[in-house]
Amino acid sequence: MKPDRFDNLSRLAGLLYKVDSTIASIRLRLYATRTGLGLAAVLLSVFGLTMLGVATFYALETLWGPIVAALIVATAAFVIAIILAVVAATAKPGREHDLAMELHQSSLDALLAEGRAATRDLTSIDLRHPFDNALLGLVGPLASILVKGIRKTPKDDTNKPA
Repeated sequence: MKPDRFDNLSRLAGLLYKVDSTIASIRLRLYATRTGLGLAAVLLSVFGLTMLGVATFYALETLWGPIVAALIVATAAFVIAIILAVVAATAKPGREHDLAMELHQSSLDALLAEGRAATRDLTSIDLRHPFDNALLGLVGPLASILVKGIRKTPKDDTNKPA
């Protein structure tokens, strides 16, 4: 087997790790943004409901006065909460996520091709003992199972609301 094969396999596995780390970092930032904006929307809506309750109380106590101010504050809080909820629900990961996914796929394909070449090199070795040949015959299927396991990732849920 050529020594370059192991170097290439190691380099490609390292590249795949870096790309997957970048994808995870991008998704984490997206989820943190969605969560923060969603929390702000919830807090503002709670404040709006509180002010609406205060406005109702003042409406029952007196017909005019601080009611208008409380209703305006409650309405403004609801409008802001709705805007934040819409922004949080429509946040997209951006172009960098697409680029990272393309890099992930290309590095996985290159790793798979290099693994196949290494398997061909291993199976072409003439060994004297039958168990050695059997072990070399298992390397290819085991490597392909490993790569298929890496390739199977959970469905992309970055477009789902938080």
